[in-house]
Amino acid sequence: MKNKNVRLLFFIVGVIFFLELTMAMNYTEPFPAILYPGFADIPLVNSPVQKPKIFVFFNENDSVEISKDEFFYHLSDVNTNVILRENFRARKSFLNSSKDPRELEFTVGVKKFKLSLEGVKDSSKIEDGISWTKKRATEVVGRGDIRKLEVQWYSYNLSDNEEGPLVGDVLMEKFIVPFN
Repeated sequence: MKNKNVRLLFFIVGVIFFLELTMAMNYTEPFPAILYPGFADIPLVNSPVQKPKIFVFFNENDSVEISKDEFFYHLSDVNTNVILRENFRARKSFLNSSKDPRELEFTVGVKKFKLSLEGVKDSSKIEDGISWTKKRATEVVGRGDIRKLEVQWYSYNLSDNEEGPLVGDVLMEKFIVPFN
């Protein structure tokens, strides 16, 4: 292959990569693509995995478990797990007020990007979150006498055999959203 053809091929591949990057940053990730999602959450055998269960408690002290798919409008598991992990844990609760805006900074080539993550949470945003949670739970269960929503985080381990992929059922944390 001549040097001219190699340079042309290299230039074309570079343009394709740049177009994929531009599309991924501005619109949606094209598949198949060069920018694949991170696979950091792939569990290992004997490594604990935490999974949430959502319960709704009523005024008569009875409760019902609702699926996270139904509660979050049948979003993908990845999205619902991120929503639950980032908002329904004691450390990262949407019920805690925050004065520090969360920002994500990253560099592509020589250009720096900064993304604001709506970090400042005041009482009105917290009330909006509680209101949405109660409204959605009421829609899912079809009852209006809801006292609280509880997200329970259970720890599981992958088993060594393929017949039982998850073993154990240890309650690690309860996150409660009270509706007063």
